[in-house]
Amino acid sequence: MQPDPVELLEQLAAAPLNAMEQPPRLRLTDVGNGQLFARQHREHIRYCYPLRSWFVCNGASLWEPCAGNLIAQLAKASIVSLYDEVQRETDDERRKRLAAHAVKSESVQRLQAMIDLARSEPGIAISPNAFDADPWLFSVVNGVLDLRTSTFRERQRGDLITKQSSVAFDPSASCPTWLQFLARIFRDDHELIGYIQQVTGYCLTGLTVEQAFFLLWGSGSNGKSTLLKVLLKLFGAYGLQTPADTFLSRTQDGRATPDLARLQGARLVVAIESDEGCRLAEGTIKQMTGGDNITARRLYAEVIEFEPTHKILFATNHKPRVRDNTHAMWRRMRLIPFEVQIADHEQDPALADKLLLELPGILNWALAGCLAWQSAGRLRAPELVVAATQAYREEQDILDDFLQERTVAGPEESTRFSELRQEYVAWAKEASDKAMTSKAFAAALTERGYQPTRRSNARYYTGLRLRSVADEIAEAQTPVGVTNENADVDLDT
Repeated sequence: MQPDPVELLEQLAAAPLNAMEQPPRLRLTDVGNGQLFARQHREHIRYCYPLRSWFVCNGASLWEPCAGNLIAQLAKASIVSLYDEVQRETDDERRKRLAAHAVKSESVQRLQAMIDLARSEPGIAISPNAFDADPWLFSVVNGVLDLRTSTFRERQRGDLITKQSSVAFDPSASCPTWLQFLARIFRDDHELIGYIQQVTGYCLTGLTVEQAFFLLWGSGSNGKSTLLKVLLKLFGAYGLQTPADTFLSRTQDGRATPDLARLQGARLVVAIESDEGCRLAEGTIKQMTGGDNITARRLYAEVIEFEPTHKILFATNHKPRVRDNTHAMWRRMRLIPFEVQIADHEQDPALADKLLLELPGILNWALAGCLAWQSAGRLRAPELVVAATQAYREEQDILDDFLQERTVAGPEESTRFSELRQEYVAWAKEASDKAMTSKAFAAALTERGYQPTRRSNARYYTGLRLRSVADEIAEAQTPVGVTNENADVDLDT
């Protein structure tokens, strides 16, 4: 939200200009004016070059992007201070020159030059990564929480915090309706509810150590939307909802990526997808949950690189397709099933509003989850989540279908990679599915234990071969129930 310029000016006017750092004599140039502006206002303004934006610290010690007209008004205040300098000057010749400089400095060009030159002064320029840098601080309406201990204190200008929750911290607040809601949608499964509590507490932090992608799956009328609505309200500026396309397979063409750039500094990211047949962008998900820096560009702004702080909750009525069956992909996946369907006559249209009234108590519930997560050392998914995720992986293993339909496994078998790849591409086309790249296909074979070798300048994979017509005939002639002619036979029967 854009700060009110009038309110901010009143707050800044109440603070004295930092005149003590002024040199004995002001340089009567544009550079000198820029230095003057920086000295007088560096306690409460910053300029971020990559974002092309000024930031101002308001009366609540919260840093906010500000409009150019506010900076212009501060610049004019600095010029007015030049006339005070004229009055203090004892040298007649210097006083005349200073007065003339003050008059010239009131022009539009000189004011703009002052602002432009102040941007690069020490203490003014700031990296976007300097804001909200402490992953353990969570800003609320009335202060800041240290998530390591749930300790509450006043927010300080030096915290460089730009975000805050929409909730005020109240250590005595409770949330009975919220607890009843969770018990209803998760069938009173205390282990699963405890897991959801720890996930929420983990999301309060700016850490991504779990490297997890949380997939909330289930048909409609099961509480997913209400749960996410409440969490987004709880997180305030730390949370955001982004289009599901951010995490779905699409064509990348080098355009601006504002949906990725918006994630900078976010801690909870929610996406909702209801269409059937969509496919996850596995590369994007691995990048965004891997801990490595993310590169993105806002519209009309520079490319930025930032460390991810967000945790992703992707809600869907239909399981999206996943074509990457590697460990690197599936170790991130956490499928949380929503198996209850609440009948129409049971639904309370005012439930969300009732839950929002309990936000201070829900914050305390989340804080307890954060402490429990820290005590456990990591998120430990309940068996329900583990089993659901494994079943999902098996459902999505399309390469396994190809291997069963078109290849024969055996320790003495081997096949040229190019032939395997050609057969796979044809099979994928018949199945109306997008084939994996050659690199991904090779990695998937290796992941399953088939080893590459080189023979006669060609790459082979050992342990399998393409199925032949003879294999089809042999299988057709094999009696039902017999799978291996060399299987052990019990001679005593």
